[in-house]
Amino acid sequence: VRGCLSVLVLALLFAAAGFWFGSRPAAACLIDTGLTSSGFNARERQVEVDADAPFELLGGRADGVTLRASDAEFQAGLRAEDVDLTLTGVDILGGSFERVTGELSGVALEEPGGGGAIGPFEVDVDGPAEEAEVAAVMPADALLPVLRGVIESTIGAEPGDLRLEAVPGGVGGRVS
Repeated sequence: VRGCLSVLVLALLFAAAGFWFGSRPAAACLIDTGLTSSGFNARERQVEVDADAPFELLGGRADGVTLRASDAEFQAGLRAEDVDLTLTGVDILGGSFERVTGELSGVALEEPGGGGAIGPFEVDVDGPAEEAEVAAVMPADALLPVLRGVIESTIGAEPGDLRLEAVPGGVGGRVS
C-alpha cells in the first residue's frame, strides 16, 4: 500500500509540473489556432501567453497574450508588415480581453473593388477593449491620392491642385 501511495503522489507531482510548464504553450497553440480560423495569416508569428499562476488557464483566463507577426493579413483586406500587440485580462474561451496596447507598421488597406491599396501607414493602439484609442499616421504622399479620390467621388470632378498644410499649433491639418 505504501508503494502504491508513493507512486500515486509521484504521478500527481509529475502531472502538476507538466501542467505548470506546459499550460502556457498549450494556451498559445489554442489562441494561434483561433487566429488562423478567424482569417489571420502571417509569414511568421509568435503567440505568448502570460499567467502568473498557470492554474488560471484551467478556467480559460490569462493575464496577458502577446502577438508578434510579420507579413500579416487580416480579413477585409488589411495587411501589416509588422504586428506587435499585447492583450491583458484575456478570457481565452470567451474570446475577449480587457485592454490592448501595441502597434502595427507598414499597414495597407485594400480598396473595395480592387482599386489598389491605401497606405502604407502606422497604427498605434492603446486602451480598454471597448474604447481603445487608435492613431493612424500616414505620409502625405500616400494620403493625397486617397483624398483626391474622395473629393472626386464627392463633387464629381477631379481637383486641380491638392496639397496638405499643417495648421498652427501642430494639431491637425488643412487640405487645400
